[in-house]
Amino acid sequence: MKEVRFAKSDIRVAGGNGDSMLLLGRAASFGVEAELPNFNEVIAPTAFDHSLRCMDEDDPDYDPDFDVQCNYNHQSDSLPLGRCQNKTLELHCDQRGLNFRCHLNSKIASHRDLHEAVKSGLVNSCSFAFEVPPGGDDWQNTIGDDSDRCYVLRTLKNVRLHDVSLVNAPAYKMTSVSARGKLEPYSPAQIRAIQTRLAATFRNRPGEPYTESELAEIRERLSRMV
Repeated sequence: MKEVRFAKSDIRVAGGNGDSMLLLGRAASFGVEAELPNFNEVIAPTAFDHSLRCMDEDDPDYDPDFDVQCNYNHQSDSLPLGRCQNKTLELHCDQRGLNFRCHLNSKIASHRDLHEAVKSGLVNSCSFAFEVPPGGDDWQNTIGDDSDRCYVLRTLKNVRLHDVSLVNAPAYKMTSVSARGKLEPYSPAQIRAIQTRLAATFRNRPGEPYTESELAEIRERLSRMV
């Protein structure tokens, strides 16, 4: 299931003279707990390690067919801004998160337009699209700092990165692309019933992880929420 995360981020430009036009930014931040509609989520520092190894020719996990693109608004069917396979997109992780450096082509009009849009502040957010392989995430019941609130915390430990994008959306959101085409969404009343059931589970087992069968049910139910 493909997922997308949006976050307002620090994007900046470099160059603009001659053939040199760069976009630099952070597509994801580690250790920042984000509040999503039905659970909270945090990205572990290991989340992108495997994807980066797949693109390292000196690594045993190198996969010549694996590629990550830089897009605008995740428009994978449009002309990309850059891609790792031809070295126009560079990705690296530091202590703060996943960073990118995209070399735009000054001969392409859409590249020039986006460079100016970022430079002027019209576009100021980043995003990344990913899939979670089996075992790549962890779901736990968590007690809030005030000890009064229990909630589900999802930790992304290992994801398969699809792309990084410059986006217009300023908020941190989640969309589940593949599941919604096959399942009818729950009604507001059904959603409230699910939330009530989950809240009862929190009270009964605060701080304990879910069983595999519970996780499977939660994932299936959350994929149908709107």
